[in-house]
Amino acid sequence: SADGDNEAAKLTREMANELLSIANLPGLSIAIRKNNEIMFAEGFGYADLEKRSPVTVNTQFRAASTSKAITVTGLAKMMQDGMIDVEAEVQKYVPHYPLKEYPITIKQLAGNVSGMPHYLSSDNLENRYYSTIKDALGVFSHHKLLFKPQTKYSYSSAGFVLLSAAMEGASGVNFISYLQDKVFNPMGMKSTEPDMGKYKFMPNLTTYY
Repeated sequence: SADGDNEAAKLTREMANELLSIANLPGLSIAIRKNNEIMFAEGFGYADLEKRSPVTVNTQFRAASTSKAITVTGLAKMMQDGMIDVEAEVQKYVPHYPLKEYPITIKQLAGNVSGMPHYLSSDNLENRYYSTIKDALGVFSHHKLLFKPQTKYSYSSAGFVLLSAAMEGASGVNFISYLQDKVFNPMGMKSTEPDMGKYKFMPNLTTYY
């Protein structure tokens, strides 16, 4: 009913404002969808504290490691379409990636059980834009594995960069283009896109805190 919807919206606003205060957040955005219809969508707080720019329904937030869930959604689509063998070693799709002490499979990368390290102080990281995944692999491709694959769990963003390279190799399509075509477009995700840094102006992107 309309009264019920109004009461739910009021409660959502109260919860959002309380969360802003308790967690000391600059801002947040909430959207609730039911039966393919957006029932509630509002922004709270600020996208930029200094400029006092409010969060709106159009504000874009960095996905950070939620990107991993997006990546495996694309991987699942590839599996469904028979484009990739998750039991295969990564060099099947990324032949230039250096062999390690043990073979690493696509499945192990996706499950964070490959032994790949997370960020390390010895990463060859440069303050620049990496135009290709192959280029980005050079940041960590010299590292040894932390352990024999599938003997432990260890969260690794490097592992997911390597996974994206394997997906690109398997599909023959640029990784971002593949996600756009097979994940974002079919799901109506019109505001989801890569953060290109200074190479692309994104007017609705929040300040990074």
